[in-house]
Amino acid sequence: MIDRLRAVLDTPGLLYIGECKISALVTRAYLQATDNCYLMPLAQVGTLPAEMATWIMAALTGQARLTTILDTDGQTVLGEGYELPRAQHGIGPTGPIAWTEHVVIVRSATFAAAARRGLHQRLAKAQAALKALTPHPGRGRRQFTEVAPLQEAVQALLTHYDVEGPLTVQLKRQTQRRSIRAYGDRPARVEQHHRYVVHVQSDTAAIERLEQTLGWRVYATNALRRALALSQAIQTYRDEYLVEHNFARLKGRPLSLSPLWLTREDHAIGLVRLLTSAARVLALVEYQVRHQLAVTQQTLVGVYPGQATRATNQPTSERLLLAFKHITLVIVRKGKTIERHITPLSSLQKSIIKLLGYPRNLYDQIMDSG
Repeated sequence: MIDRLRAVLDTPGLLYIGECKISALVTRAYLQATDNCYLMPLAQVGTLPAEMATWIMAALTGQARLTTILDTDGQTVLGEGYELPRAQHGIGPTGPIAWTEHVVIVRSATFAAAARRGLHQRLAKAQAALKALTPHPGRGRRQFTEVAPLQEAVQALLTHYDVEGPLTVQLKRQTQRRSIRAYGDRPARVEQHHRYVVHVQSDTAAIERLEQTLGWRVYATNALRRALALSQAIQTYRDEYLVEHNFARLKGRPLSLSPLWLTREDHAIGLVRLLTSAARVLALVEYQVRHQLAVTQQTLVGVYPGQATRATNQPTSERLLLAFKHITLVIVRKGKTIERHITPLSSLQKSIIKLLGYPRNLYDQIMDSG
């Protein structure tokens, strides 16, 4: 894919932004050797988890100076982070290559909040599952009379929910004694029944320490300082073009390329080509509007139903088309006279038409031509 882009654009110094899938060292070395830039999160493999723990600890203990990362509006806080250079070595197209790579350690406010919610959800589920291991005695309720099987079950749940540190589990033995009167040749006796009960407690301090380590991500780039500042790097990554977005349109709304019964192969091929052409149109509409909004430094207000004051500079084609849903053309025939009436356009609809480069009287032309 990179070779295809280089062949089409034929320009060095391009910035390639991708996900962990293309963050392999061989890919980064290739981009460096071909005089291009890269910005991508690193996959949590190899030595990275241990290195990341060290980098996070440096941020939490104040050894690293954190920089507040703002959105393009200069007000919205996206998170905080810092960067550090490191020597990197790899194999390029013509042989070994060495360069200075910058590692960007960032804590996203949104990512951290979502991770905290996920942690507390896992804690709640784990506590419920642990307590369910030893229910109150009753018909059909399994009881653990030996500690080893219960320990295995507890450990399996802690591992499954990944909450071994934040939860403290104690197994307490309970003994129930029951006196039985003598009957026939059987003497009076006392029977003892043993069961183990799980007691779970949350370690508040451990949970708080764990929360501080959530929401961090590590990026690698060779463009920092040379072309991008720390905040610009994160803003650029957030604004990257996601080609998967168009493929998702084919899987769901509005195109819905679902399995269906077609007896002729050319019909199936034609349907796929038709829907992919529609996906291209949606992509072009979306690009045109977003590009014009970026050039004019404007936003669209009113494209979100029920949120009349919400503004965006990256509307989707689906929301743009939805804004035109309730336009109605009424044709009235009175003898030889034909009258046409069309729903007046709102300011939002007029703005979208202008951003797409169409004339203001587009709908008037359609009405007159009808």
